[in-house]
Amino acid sequence: MPERTTIQHAIEQSLADYFHHLGDGKPRAVYRLIVEQAEAAVIADIMRRCHGNQSKAAQILGITRNTLKSKLTAYKLL
Repeated sequence: MPERTTIQHAIEQSLADYFHHLGDGKPRAVYRLIVEQAEAAVIADIMRRCHGNQSKAAQILGITRNTLKSKLTAYKLL
């Protein structure tokens, strides 16, 4: 079995916490929840590291500046 990355382990722990706190509740759209939360966290972190420079952040993220701008708006990171 391949060694888990720190990020993978953090996600597994977060999922365990999510399901623990959910209790008898019914989980919904877990995949989308994880992807959106991870994407927002990555974008926010890279933007901080780039001191708000969208062009530099987009380059590091491997996306266009327009895509980054859309995601910043969607996640209310502007």
